[in-house]
Amino acid sequence: MLKGRIQALIFDPIRSFQMMHIMKQGAVFLSGIILAFSHWSIEDIGFLEWLFFLAYSFSYFWISGILQGFLASNDRSTNREGGLIWSVFLVLSGLGLLTWLAFVITGVVYDGSDDHALLTFILFGGWSCFNIVGTYFPYVLYVRQKIKWLNIYNAFYLMTYISIFISLAILQYDWYILLSLLFLFGCIQFAVLIAVIFSISSPVYDKRLIINLVKEYLPLIGYVGIGGLATVFDGWLIHLYFSDSEVFAVYRYGARELPLSLAMAAAFSHAMVPYLSDNQENGLFQLRKRSKRIMHILFPISILLLLLSGDLFRWLYADRFEASVPIFDLMLLLVISRMVFSHTLLIAFKKNTFIFKVSLVELGVNIVLSVIFIQWFGILGVVLATIIAYAIEKIIFGVRVQREFNLSLADYTSVKTWAGYSGVLLISYLVKYL
Repeated sequence: MLKGRIQALIFDPIRSFQMMHIMKQGAVFLSGIILAFSHWSIEDIGFLEWLFFLAYSFSYFWISGILQGFLASNDRSTNREGGLIWSVFLVLSGLGLLTWLAFVITGVVYDGSDDHALLTFILFGGWSCFNIVGTYFPYVLYVRQKIKWLNIYNAFYLMTYISIFISLAILQYDWYILLSLLFLFGCIQFAVLIAVIFSISSPVYDKRLIINLVKEYLPLIGYVGIGGLATVFDGWLIHLYFSDSEVFAVYRYGARELPLSLAMAAAFSHAMVPYLSDNQENGLFQLRKRSKRIMHILFPISILLLLLSGDLFRWLYADRFEASVPIFDLMLLLVISRMVFSHTLLIAFKKNTFIFKVSLVELGVNIVLSVIFIQWFGILGVVLATIIAYAIEKIIFGVRVQREFNLSLADYTSVKTWAGYSGVLLISYLVKYL
C-alpha cells in the first residue's frame, strides 16, 4: 500500500509538472548561492544577472503566453497527427532565433563601451535561444502524459545546471567557459526535444494552423508580456536610477521571490487549465482542493523564511548580499496574491482579451507607483508597487469571475485557510519591521 502511494505521488501529472517548475527555479536559486561563494566579484555577478535579465526581457512574455495557450488549446486528435505540437515548435524556434539576434545586436551596441567581448552576448544569446525552445519539451511530455520521462527531465535539468556552476566555483574558470557550457546545455535540450517530436509524428507544416494559433495566443502573450514588462521596467528603472552593477545585483538577489512559491503557483495554474477546460465541476473541485494543499506548504515556509531571512542570507551568501534581506522579505508577501487562482479560470474559459486588458491596468499602476515610490523608499518602493499592482489585478479578475460565471472566491479557494495564513504572514512582517 505504501509503495502504491509513493508511486501515485511520483507519477501524479500535476505534481510532476509542478516539480518541473520547482527544479528550474531551484536551479537558478542554487546557482546564485554558488556564485556568491565563487571567485567572481559582485560586479561580475551583477553583469551576469544583467544578462539573465535581458534574456527575460527579450523572451519571457511570448514563451509563457504560447505555452499557456498550448495547454488550453490542446486537442488529442490534433496531437495524434502532430499538427499542434509541430506548429508550436516552429513558432517557438522562430522566436528563439529572434531572441538570439536581439542579443547579438545588444552585444554590438554594448561592446564599444565595455571590455566584455561580443562573444559573451553571442554565446549567451545562443544559450537563450536553445533553452527557450527546450522549455517546450516538458510541456510536450505533460500533454502526452509521459510522466516518467518528465520526472527524468526534471532531475537531469537540475543536476546539469547546478553542475555547471559548481564546476565554475571549483575550477575558477572565466566567462567564456561558463557561457560555452550553458550554450552546450541548451543545444542538448534542443536536440532531445526534436527527437521526441519526431517520435510523435513526421514533420508537419500547417500554415493555417500556425496563423490561427498565433491569433489565439496573442492576447495571452500580451497578458504575460505586460506582466513581464512590469518586471522589466522595474529592473531598468533601478539600473538607470542607481547606475551601479552592485546595486542591481543586490536587487536581483533580493527580488527573486521564494523560488518554491513562484514555481508551484505557476506550474499549478498551467496544469489546471486543461482540467477546467474539460470538466468545470471537477476542475473547480481540484483547483480548490489542490490549492489548499499548496497553501499548507508555501505559507508556513514563507513565514519561517521571513523570520529567519537575516541569518539565512548571511549563511547562504557569506555577507555579500545582506542588503538584499529587506527586499526579499517584502517579496515574500506576494504569496498572498499568488494563492488566488482567478486568472486560471479566465484562461481556461478563454477570456484572453479581458485578461490582456487587465494586464494593461496592472502595468500602468505598477509604473506610476514604482516611479513615485522609488524616490521615497528606494528599491523597496519598487517592490511595494509590484505587490499593490498584482493585488489589484487579482481583485479585478475575481470580480469578473463572480459576475460572468457566478463563481465566488469560495468556489475555487479555501478562503479560511488563505485568510488565516495571510493574516499571520502580514503580522509577522509588521512585527519584524515596526
